Amino acid sequence: MFLNLLHFALVKNVTRMYNIRQYYSNFKKALHSSAGKFGLILCCADLCSVKENCVRAPCLKPNFHDSLCVILFFNCCNLEMEMQIDMSEFVIITDSTVDLSQEMADSLDLDIIPLTFNIEDEQYENYLDGRNLSFKDFYDELRKGKKAGTSALNESTYIERVEPYLKDGKDVLILAFSSGLSTTYNSSVQAVNTLCEKYPERKIYTIDSKCASLGFGLLNYLAVEQKNEGRDIDEVRQYVIDIIPKLCHWVTVGDLHHLKRGGRISAATAIVGTAIGIKPIIHLDDEGHLTNVSKVRGRAQSLEFLADKMMETAVDIENQVVFICHSDCYEDAKLLEAMIYTRTKVKAVHINYIGPVIGAHTGPGTVALFFIGTER
Repeated sequence: MFLNLLHFALVKNVTRMYNIRQYYSNFKKALHSSAGKFGLILCCADLCSVKENCVRAPCLKPNFHDSLCVILFFNCCNLEMEMQIDMSEFVIITDSTVDLSQEMADSLDLDIIPLTFNIEDEQYENYLDGRNLSFKDFYDELRKGKKAGTSALNESTYIERVEPYLKDGKDVLILAFSSGLSTTYNSSVQAVNTLCEKYPERKIYTIDSKCASLGFGLLNYLAVEQKNEGRDIDEVRQYVIDIIPKLCHWVTVGDLHHLKRGGRISAATAIVGTAIGIKPIIHLDDEGHLTNVSKVRGRAQSLEFLADKMMETAVDIENQVVFICHSDCYEDAKLLEAMIYTRTKVKAVHINYIGPVIGAHTGPGTVALFFIGTER
């Protein structure tokens, strides 16, 4: 009587893309091969029996209970069915300290929450395209000796950005700026706890990236890659947690006087260091804190140090996408890129500005390199 039986479980989690595509392909074949008959789609109530082979029926409400079953009949002779399967059942929300270009952020379909910064008494939002204040103008203000400050995101800002997705039946993965540098992550935790009580049927996660600037951007880039390959929210979350300890941040600072103004070094150290061309080498440790690890003399030597560190610790280097950022010293960033290419092949190198929120603390003349290594 029924020529074809296909099993789909109606659950709130989308599974891997290849499972869905295979089932959908088989379903379409069944429709076209069942001349004049009815095809039966039986949705099994015992989810354990179907395990990964799951897809949400888009006609059902988002909170449709996992254990329910439904039998749908289709007239295979007359019905041409295009089943629209939403592979973006979860969204990734992050903040503007990723320091990605606006174009790249758009291509990754990231929802970016801007942090705020101020120069003296003037406050701005840190948009990736620099619409409030261009990045060059920001660093020019710092060179004039003006003081810049920053503000973390609060709980209400996260709730306002996340809740519409939950109402729309989507799950949310938040990637937050390092807790070693900001209270932004703590605010995201508070928001998630509040929203989980209100939307118990949804999955809402936040992760302490322990990353900053384009290192944080690289983490988001890699997370989106996993999402686009069909990983579900739990798989992407676990991937991010696993990759964080391997995401290397190596930084050289150009302006010692800015570090002195920020209280990170003494006035004497700044004067002497500047006179003899000392360039500090900094990295983010396993907890996401900035740590001084070395000092070298001269700009070129400091950039060589960063390139050598990548050669020492990077894994599968020829297949990596490497990120470099700078605080208004593009020529130095390009020099570092050239140093990398003289040492090895990489898949690609992306260069962008260090945004004002991070730049307020590093000052002009900073260059940073980000890649995946054996450890930080």
